[in-house]
Amino acid sequence: MAFALRRLGKYDEAIENLNAGAKQGADSLAISLEKAATYRIAGDFESAEKEMKGCGNFKNVSAEFHYQLGRLCEAKGLYEEAVENYKAALELRRGIRRRCFTWRIDATFLVMRMRRLIITRRLPRRRRGTQARC
Repeated sequence: MAFALRRLGKYDEAIENLNAGAKQGADSLAISLEKAATYRIAGDFESAEKEMKGCGNFKNVSAEFHYQLGRLCEAKGLYEEAVENYKAALELRRGIRRRCFTWRIDATFLVMRMRRLIITRRLPRRRRGTQARC
């Protein structure tokens, strides 16, 4: 339900739904990461960072943690940190067997995302108010 609410732009209701799931005994890491993603999509980076800090003890074992942290860094414009977190997610993913059906991180997707960030950072930025020359 929280995912549907998030897609509809009802972020507060999505957070409430995730909190209800946590009270029902859902996986605390998954709930925290989804709350952070919801805050990030809503543009509330401060709350997203707060949620991510609560998951800090999973830093060396969770690829999903690094993926979400990379998405947060990317949204904030911290591209180098985003790439480092995507790399960490890929490294951790390599050590995990395909025993989890809910695995969302696709290595190809992450590599494409890192390449896009690297390429866009190398392109010169136009100054505001100037026209592109043909």
